[in-house]
Amino acid sequence: MEMRNSPALAGIALACLLWTGGARAEKRPVVIDDVLSMSSFGAVSLSPDGRYAAWERQGPFDQGPRFDRDWRSAWSSGVLFVADLDAGKAPAPIDGGATGLLLGPWSPDGRRLIVYRLVGEIAEAGIADVRTRQVQWTGLAPDLPLNGAGAGWIDAERFVLSVRTDGRTPWQLRFQTPGAEVMAERWRKSRQGQAPSRQILDTHDAAVSADEAYEVQTLMTVRADDGVGTRGLTASIRDFQISPDGGWTAVLTQAEATPLRPEERNVQSAVLRRGRLLLVETATGQTVALEDDLDVAPNLLRWSANSREVVVWARRDGQTWGEGGLVRISTEGAIRPVDTGGLEPREKGRTIDELRAARADWVGEHLMIYARRPDSDRFDWWRLDPDGPVAVTQRLASVPDRLTSVGEVSARLVADGRLWDLSSGAIEPVGGTESGLRSAEPVNLLDTVRSRSNSAARAWSPLFQDDRLTAVRNDGSTIWRARRDCIGEARVRAAAGERALMTCDVEGVSTLTAADRAGARVLEVLNGDFENLQLARPIPVPHLDRLGRPVTSYLYRPPGVEAADIRGVIVDFYPGRADAGRWTDALSLRSGMQARVLAMGEYAVFSTSTTPEGESRRAEMLDDLVIGLNRAIDAGAAAAPDLPWSRLGLFGHSFGGYSALGVAA
Repeated sequence: MEMRNSPALAGIALACLLWTGGARAEKRPVVIDDVLSMSSFGAVSLSPDGRYAAWERQGPFDQGPRFDRDWRSAWSSGVLFVADLDAGKAPAPIDGGATGLLLGPWSPDGRRLIVYRLVGEIAEAGIADVRTRQVQWTGLAPDLPLNGAGAGWIDAERFVLSVRTDGRTPWQLRFQTPGAEVMAERWRKSRQGQAPSRQILDTHDAAVSADEAYEVQTLMTVRADDGVGTRGLTASIRDFQISPDGGWTAVLTQAEATPLRPEERNVQSAVLRRGRLLLVETATGQTVALEDDLDVAPNLLRWSANSREVVVWARRDGQTWGEGGLVRISTEGAIRPVDTGGLEPREKGRTIDELRAARADWVGEHLMIYARRPDSDRFDWWRLDPDGPVAVTQRLASVPDRLTSVGEVSARLVADGRLWDLSSGAIEPVGGTESGLRSAEPVNLLDTVRSRSNSAARAWSPLFQDDRLTAVRNDGSTIWRARRDCIGEARVRAAAGERALMTCDVEGVSTLTAADRAGARVLEVLNGDFENLQLARPIPVPHLDRLGRPVTSYLYRPPGVEAADIRGVIVDFYPGRADAGRWTDALSLRSGMQARVLAMGEYAVFSTSTTPEGESRRAEMLDDLVIGLNRAIDAGAAAAPDLPWSRLGLFGHSFGGYSALGVAA
């Protein structure tokens, strides 16, 4: 039949389109109750061979059993799911769908998972068999530290667990406990004559200490088949890491208070106690003690591939962190300082603290460190050779602070849109890799600061190429490439066995997908009703900052509200940062004061881009911020003159709150 294209047919088609568009119900603006009813994906992981996917589905915030643990309140409603991706089976819940479950690490053979359950104020560790989805509970109370490891596998049959022998609430949950509850408990003990309701803080030689005893933990070696544990080291444990062969455990303990030094910037996350390292042999339980005055920094415990040495950042008692450096420590207890040529692992004016680690890794027998020369602001990856450090990445325009993958003799890095080989000491592009690549490093909010700072070994890398997820081998060859990209914000959540798990967040709808050679499989979709709801959307407002550089602020208008009915303009202010509205998942919308959430009160919200604090002298910072803020607001008023700029409120959180008060004053 001959196809005809006439004005009449075109008119009919246009009428149909207009009719369908008119027939669709308009999207309802999101209100705060919608946000509180959202579910979210918590931790997501793959077994080491990539066969099994496991994830936390955290229920609606407003249906949780309690609300006093900030964003961790959602943990109490978490259900664990597992899917056999090889068999193509539907996801099924672990432990019969019990709530309050959290994911721990996988066994090396991928048959078992360490899991945790929360019951009231108590947590308990268990071993889940992913084939039967049953859990063997151990009766052991895990510590769940924020910055250090809480569990690690020795082999497929045994694991090490940091246990609170007092049975108290894990640290990550007590961290959010309201002060009123703590005071009430102290008054109760005082009333019953058990202990005085007081806390004494003291300083001696610039070291801050309290009269409360240090908390201690016990490392238990647990059998996976029956959950029975054997007692090991008892100490105030900050972190631990098991060697690749399972023969040793490097344990970082906390000792006496550390004197604050005037030469180093004092920050709220400063390291306040000495770090002492112990090496524990798995076979005998014997401990190799090191020299008494070696103070080891948190967040770097990196074993060599042959399990003979662990590298740390350390100093001697009495030194600053800047006077310390990388140290190689053997399983015999030998200490070998590494010549870094005076390289600095932190920005000018900053030092190592509880949240900022030295970033270093092994490439064969060599070490690499992310650092800068003392007289420079530029960071590079340096290979630490016997003849001195070599800046391997100096030819790159931008240098990321994470290596993409590390093998026994190789290291890879994604920068300037390409994959690079850093192994030989001279950076070279890998194979025929195309341009447009960017890192897709897996995100796990339960990972320790150390794990997020220093890469794990991997034979391939999940990368984004032109926003499409791609699996690339270390030789540069492509294993597979996703057929579609995420139209919202994509995050790789896990990668193993040539598979990747990714979440895609689009205006509140969250989708978890498994991707591999066979294509993509949707595992679960959360908050599907948000397809019919409307969040405030960011409107870019370009302008110049205080120094004359082009920047972008973002304006959010409350959807469905006429300009005349908008109640005012809230200026959302944090120096050096503007909210571009990237993240619309439940956790992001519920954490802090988000611009999209503020707009739900029928306010316009203007998230401003200004210079960061580091670009001003401290005495002049507030004056500089006033100049930058005025420029941003003038640009916003010019871009949206119909808004009520005469009814303007200034809002900031954390350092932004301090800055907002200073600017207003």
